[in-house]
Amino acid sequence: MRYVPDPRGDRRTEGGQRFRKIYDLDMREKYLYENAPQYLHYDPVVGRIMQSVPVDDVVRVLDPVESLTVLRENWSALGGVKKAAVDLANRIVEVAGISWRDLGVTGSILANLESSTSDIDLVVYGELPARRVYQALRKDWNQVGVVRYENDRLRAHVRFRWGALNRDAQSIMERIEARKVLQGFFHGYEFFIRAVKRLSEVNIRYGDCVYRQVGRVALLGTIVDDGNSIFTPCEYLLKPHYLHSGENPYFQSTIENIEKRDVSDLVKLAQGDHHIEDGSPDGVKLISYRGRFCEQVVKGDIVTAIGQLEVVSTEKPSRTYLQIVLGNHPADILLPHP
Repeated sequence: MRYVPDPRGDRRTEGGQRFRKIYDLDMREKYLYENAPQYLHYDPVVGRIMQSVPVDDVVRVLDPVESLTVLRENWSALGGVKKAAVDLANRIVEVAGISWRDLGVTGSILANLESSTSDIDLVVYGELPARRVYQALRKDWNQVGVVRYENDRLRAHVRFRWGALNRDAQSIMERIEARKVLQGFFHGYEFFIRAVKRLSEVNIRYGDCVYRQVGRVALLGTIVDDGNSIFTPCEYLLKPHYLHSGENPYFQSTIENIEKRDVSDLVKLAQGDHHIEDGSPDGVKLISYRGRFCEQVVKGDIVTAIGQLEVVSTEKPSRTYLQIVLGNHPADILLPHP
């Protein structure tokens, strides 16, 4: 859920109905609990409360690729952020050499609820097209006509994304955000390009894994694999060194119920009713469905990761591993050490 009816909302449909956008994840869930609890349910596979819409309640499915096609066909009548979105899409298709079938528009433009402050949100489908777009932007921003975040724009961007961090951590984030490729400005509008693998490229289906929630942890370790850092969900493999103490210098509050432990105790913390073979895990998967964690760290970085620890069990092949989900809490971080 992103937009909700509100007579005082700043977003308006062509028919005149007003909406407002809810940014905070907890506030979205709170709104549904209070106004539409039928769209929340506990999912035993993922081990948490999930938002979902019964099929019978679905009125229309918004297709990003189809929506971009409609905008292109009506380009001469467009203005503002919609026209800029089509112009950026044109430049990307031309420079990266991808098909229009691989590119769509999402966010407020997809919902036809854009405002004067809206961003350009594009989505590129498929691993190869996504990597082509990434390499094209990385090689020559000027050829596409986009501008990186810098100076006051960069600082404002970091405050918006990472406002829960203290000033020292925000300084590190400024360096990280400035080097990211799939975001910036185009024709005066902020943009973000989300890279998503196609279903045929993903070797896991719903129900293949069962997830058990353990709790929030703070872990220090070395990134040993960043091969999927540009995608949503983004993934990293962390070689853990040790659990942090409860007081962490990188964000403004403390993490409760975390003791300073050797990394071998990570398994004991997660053990529960599950057997985990490795006494000291070779790697912990870091995963996030939030775009802010894309391109966050690179192989070789020593990092602090704070997020939700899960035990993941699969049947084919039979294995159990640990992963940390980043982005479900405002204070979640993935921060390289300077």
